[in-house]
Amino acid sequence: EAAPLMCAGVTVFAPMLRKGVKKGDRVGVVGIGGLGHLALQFARALGCEVTAFSSSEDKRDECLKLGATRFINIRMAEDLAKAQHSLDYLYITSNAKSNDYNLFAQWVDINGEICLLAIPEADVTISPLTLVKSSVYIGGSRIGSIKDIKRTLDFASLHDIRPVVEKLPMARVNEGVQKIRDGNVRYRIVLEN
Repeated sequence: EAAPLMCAGVTVFAPMLRKGVKKGDRVGVVGIGGLGHLALQFARALGCEVTAFSSSEDKRDECLKLGATRFINIRMAEDLAKAQHSLDYLYITSNAKSNDYNLFAQWVDINGEICLLAIPEADVTISPLTLVKSSVYIGGSRIGSIKDIKRTLDFASLHDIRPVVEKLPMARVNEGVQKIRDGNVRYRIVLEN
């Protein structure tokens, strides 16, 4: 469980630390996968009001168990209406080409921030008017320093934050790689020697 925390865990937790995310902040997570499932847990442990955004209705119950206070199915207009200006921070953990950054910006409240944690498959396009009229900021974050990794592991230990992993013996590495390529992993593969 430590290996995914030293990569995906620090990737999502370090920007929360840098921005001073705290109890009561409204945090959203787009993309409930290898990064997103950990972002939900870290934000919850910080005392945030956490919203999970996904196009997969079958992830609703799991997101709530992982720490989301609410789940927004981005394919349902009724759900999307509830998301308008409801966040202080939005973490994008999905690299999908179809990501709609103009829509994402509508979910963030005035002076809110959008942080990319995954590299999109295509260039990000967003209307300058969208950013200006709500004073929304957009940026990105890299993995984190050795100090960030230590803080992530300490915090995860203290709050019992654990990645969801599939374990495979080292001899089945090719099978693990193929599962990743096929997008058929919940949520990290860990190879055991």
